[in-house]
Formats: sequence, C-alpha cells, structure tokens
Amino acid sequence: LLKKVFSLKRLPLAVTIVFILLTVTSVLVSRNGKGYLLTQCRIFELFFGSVLFFYKDIVYKRVFSLNTYLPLLGEVLGIVIIIQNGIWTVTTSLPTMLGTALIILSHNKNSVLRLPPLTLLGRCSYSLYLWHWPLFVFALRCGYTDTVLSCSIVILVILIFTALSYVFTEKRKVD
Repeated sequence: LLKKVFSLKRLPLAVTIVFILLTVTSVLVSRNGKGYLLTQCRIFELFFGSVLFFYKDIVYKRVFSLNTYLPLLGEVLGIVIIIQNGIWTVTTSLPTMLGTALIILSHNKNSVLRLPPLTLLGRCSYSLYLWHWPLFVFALRCGYTDTVLSCSIVILVILIFTALSYVFTEKRKVD
C-alpha cells in the first residue's frame, strides 16, 4: 500500500513516517503500561525493523566500516543494552530496539552470536517463545515454582516442549 501511494523511491521515507506516527500512537494509547500487548501499541517495533532495513547499508558504511573494532563494539554494546534492560514494557521497548539495532547495524562478521549454542537457541527461539509463557503460567497456578528444584523442573519441561515443537513442527519439511 505504501509503495503504491508513495512510489518505490519514496518508500523508505514513507515507512519512517509511519514508524514515527505509530510510535506516538503507542505512547498515547499505552499510558502507565496499559495496553502494552495491544497490536497498536507494539506494531511500531516492526516498522522500526523496516526502517533499519532501508537504512542499514548507509549506517554501516558511514559508521561501522570506519574501524575494524567498531562492529564488535556495536554488537557487544547492543547485547549489553538488551540484557540490562530487564523486563519489557512500553517504556523499555526503546532500549531493546536500540540494542537490537546496534547488533544488526554493526554487522559483525565474527559475531559471538554465531557460536553453535547461540545459533541453536536462535533456531529454536520461536518454539521457545510459543511454549515458555503458557507452561510457566500453568506451573505458577499449580504452585510448582516455589523451590529451586521445582523451578528447574519447569525449565526442563519448557525446554523439552521447545525441542519437540522445533523438531516435529518447525524443522519438518513441508512437501
């Protein structure tokens, strides 16, 4: 729709404008943390990714390609920002988005994120995303999170469901 209205040449600018409008909408709709999970309060994050897509090469060329250590620095800084951000709410979306943007824009060819355990986590992340919250809430309601042992069992069950879902659903080739 944006391409038809604004043309391919102006698409990056149009997406940037939509991102800004959606960000303002999110802030207005989700005052005091209410409405955080509503689509209109989260869709700006997807448009932020679209803005990154359009401008990533320009930013890399003008910033991260200037020094051989800048991609590593950008990636590490992005990871630190995401990890230290803690629980996600509307007010913490910005640091999370900026940390992710730094990782993407730095385009570190020797990325620590390419380590096999982390790439496996990345491949299974959608299954983990689908299973972790329902199983965790079920365990909370059943009272299975009051000891270290019970929490460890809950985590193990979540990992088993994640692995089964990944192997038998995501990894399965569709004929």
